Amino acid sequence: MPVAVDLNQVIFDVLSPLLGKFTAQKAVEIACQRIKKTPAELTIADLPEVLAGLRPMLRTLLGEHLAARVLEDIERRGGGAA
Repeated sequence: MPVAVDLNQVIFDVLSPLLGKFTAQKAVEIACQRIKKTPAELTIADLPEVLAGLRPMLRTLLGEHLAARVLEDIERRGGGAA
């Protein structure tokens, strides 16, 4: 049986060391607004849309290469082998 993943927490945990806690939380909230969900409502099925929403912000803040690595890390931790 697969272990449930708190996608909001995964994204926050990956982003907060890079962006700071406040900016990481705001990035999650903005990505969620785009898909009309709250961070608590996120599911694995939302992962592609959330990553797409985070991509422009992270490219601006971190640069293209680091943003790509961060998004891959979120996908790996949030989606597992799915």
